[in-house]
Amino acid sequence: MYYFFCSYLIKKKLNGAFAKQIKNLIVKKINRILIGIALCLCLSNSLLISCESDSKDEIEVVTEEPEIVSEEKELVTVSVDEDIQTALDKVSTDGGGIVQLTAGVHNITTPLEINSNVTLQGEGKLASTIKTENDINMIIQAAEGMKNITIKNLILIGSQTKHAGGIQIVSMHTDNDSINIIGVNVFETGWGVHIKGAKNLIIDSCNFSRNGNPESVGYAHNLYLRRVYTAHVTNSIFDNSISANGINISYSRDINIINCEAIGNKFRGMRAADTDGFLVRNCTIANNEDVGLYANTEKVVTKNIYWDSNDVYNNGKDGISARKGATGDCMNCNSYGNATDYNLPSTVTQSGNISDSSKSKVKK
Repeated sequence: MYYFFCSYLIKKKLNGAFAKQIKNLIVKKINRILIGIALCLCLSNSLLISCESDSKDEIEVVTEEPEIVSEEKELVTVSVDEDIQTALDKVSTDGGGIVQLTAGVHNITTPLEINSNVTLQGEGKLASTIKTENDINMIIQAAEGMKNITIKNLILIGSQTKHAGGIQIVSMHTDNDSINIIGVNVFETGWGVHIKGAKNLIIDSCNFSRNGNPESVGYAHNLYLRRVYTAHVTNSIFDNSISANGINISYSRDINIINCEAIGNKFRGMRAADTDGFLVRNCTIANNEDVGLYANTEKVVTKNIYWDSNDVYNNGKDGISARKGATGDCMNCNSYGNATDYNLPSTVTQSGNISDSSKSKVKK
């Protein structure tokens, strides 16, 4: 291009000084273009080298054999004449483990404090009993913000006094996380099982019945969940509270109750207030003195209920009920023999519900 342009200048016999000025400008432009091309080539080569290096590194990582770590939990066995708390403290200090109670009755006079990464279990299936006659909560958390606590295969029998409870895992600030209660029976305690300030709760194959105390009518339940976020309560029984509900829930989220029963309680069967996400499926809720299944409110009405295939009968007031503003679905339920079988607002979608005792799934 430079050559042809110079020839053009000669042919046109332009002023020499002007032609020289034009030539200098063209040379500068060409130099800048050449420098730019050189820089692009250098950058391309460096990127290619980098990519080749990264590829080699990735191959090397993939071909490395992963290290397999086998970690066995410490197991401490406690006989009926030994101190349970000493064993709980030992496995906690060692970083976690299992405390197993031998078959028989283990009497306690002070609360058992359980820490993170600790399992308290009975020997075999319901062969080990913890018992007290004192006005105490039988099992409590050692501090707030506990993680990975498991209680299983135990019977707890307590005192039905105002300040006594079976299992009380409570946090006012940092939520406890991953609480598992499996195959546990809690009978005749003042407050049953009380979980407050927790996430990722599992209750399975349990029986929390005949709990409550005469001084706390309407408040001391078989199971009380407050500020619990994501809970699965399955295959369990919550019957005959002498003072309040089978299950009471408040200020919680994503509570799932499946294949359970709440029968013969002093107040209500299953009730949730100020809760977002309240699933009840394949449950039997009967012979409670007040409402059977209830989406209630204290400050904000419970929403996103999902009630499916429940038998609800012979309750003193409503069988299935929700406060104005509740949302969700009620389907395939059989509510009969209650003062009012269904008392639901239009914001709850209904389908497939019946009121027919002859089609009850419960064997009478």
